[in-house]
Parts: sequence; C-alpha cells; structure tokens
Amino acid sequence: MKSIILIHSTNSNVRLHWEKSLSDNHYAKDLMDDMNRHYDEVILFHLQNNNLDELKELTENNNKIMVFSGAPTFDEGYPLLSLGIKAYANSLLSSETLQDAVKVVEHGDAWLYPEFINQMILKVSGIPTHDNNEDTLAKLSERESQIALYIAQGLSNKVIAQNAQITERTVKAHLSSIFQKLQIKDRLALALLVNK
Repeated sequence: MKSIILIHSTNSNVRLHWEKSLSDNHYAKDLMDDMNRHYDEVILFHLQNNNLDELKELTENNNKIMVFSGAPTFDEGYPLLSLGIKAYANSLLSSETLQDAVKVVEHGDAWLYPEFINQMILKVSGIPTHDNNEDTLAKLSERESQIALYIAQGLSNKVIAQNAQITERTVKAHLSSIFQKLQIKDRLALALLVNK
C-alpha cells in the first residue's frame, strides 16, 4: 500500500522531480494545497526565500520534516537540526537516494548527506587525540584503528581509501566490522566514541 508524502515547494521542477521519484511507493500530496496543521507526517520541504517560519510551524507538530535546498551547505543546515528536522540534502537529490532517504525517515531515523556528517563530526568532536581513544581502538585491528581515526577526522570514504591506499569497498567493509565490534550504528557514533 502506498503511503502519502506531503511536499512543499513553489518550484515546479523540484515538485515534479519529487513526485516522479516517489511515484512507485508513495502518493505525493502538495502541502501548498492544504497548509492546515499536520501531525506525524513525512514532509519534503523545499527551503526557499522567506519560508523559514513555515518550516518552524511544521516542526512544532511532530512531523518528520525532510529539508531540501538548492545549494545545501553545512552553515545553512546545521542550525536546522535544532528544529528537529529528520533530513537535509539537495532539492534535486537523485531519485534512488531520495527514496532511500524517505525510507530512513519513515522508520524514525535521520538522514544527512555524507559530507554534512563529516563536517558535523569536525564541528562537534574536533580532531582526535591518541591518549583518549586507546581503550576504544584496542578492540580493533591495526587497519580498523587507522580507519576509525580517519573517520574521527571527518574524512569521506573516498579520501580514506586514497590515504590508506585501499578501495572504497574495502573501507566500507572495515567500517562494517568496526561498527559490529564496537556495537555502534554509524560513523558519527564512531567519531564521538573515538573522541571521548
């Protein structure tokens, strides 16, 4: 059964892209047609000039808000996290990635693009010191420890692969092993654990 996703954008190209991207699994309903209060809804919200007040109003009602921007930046997106948004990305995110992000948010989790997470790790945690993370890294192999330190520095998988002279696929395999050994779910949790 298809679920309803509310969309809010005055840009017809963005609306059309969202509707086409979601058409297999969801009914896209234009929030512009009905700006009455909504509760517990997944809402795709296009951040545009002068509509931040509308976003704030929607976040007050326990909605799962996914915010999209024409040119997303860390400086624009980071303050939005305090509003309780569940996702932040480019408004023309690929159809496949948009579908994945919606699934994540529907299940109650947050979705942020990888570069944003990397910048957030740097902002929240800073660069790791080896004195504070010896116990954590002791559970890991030498290569996994190296990967964990790179993650804590906010590096992307591509950059880690280049620095460690391995493939991105191998980086992902190491991350899966690290997450399992440390009983954590994601790279942000790893960075916070390494930097504690």
